[in-house]
Amino acid sequence: MLSAAAQASEALNLKAVDAWDKQSKSQSKKKKKKAQRKKNSEQKKRSRSEKERKKKSRDRRGEPHERAFQAQRRGEIQPYRHIKRNIEARLDGKIVGQNLVQTSKGWRYQLTVRGERGRVRRVIVNAHTGQIIAQK
Repeated sequence: MLSAAAQASEALNLKAVDAWDKQSKSQSKKKKKKAQRKKNSEQKKRSRSEKERKKKSRDRRGEPHERAFQAQRRGEIQPYRHIKRNIEARLDGKIVGQNLVQTSKGWRYQLTVRGERGRVRRVIVNAHTGQIIAQK
């Protein structure tokens, strides 16, 4: 049998252990809740970024390269490889720079051609017909 003092001491120890258990349980619950909130916020961020990415991909329809691609698919412009082959054959040179632009008169290829003797020319070509519009 335990003395009254020992029993009281043991009761205090049990109360302390119970209090410690409750505190550690509440702390672990808090940690779990915090981890769950963090996980939820990351999922929201991820879903937001996916939505933004999809929206941006839809918005790309107005970008120049997308407009040029669509124009080529519709047959409004010839592929660059056809233009390159024809211009290099006509001017006896090599194309060293190119740019496709849309003007009020239609699509134009602005080409830089280096001739066999090193002469550099700027050539503007109608992208639909392949005809040389201007040379500088």
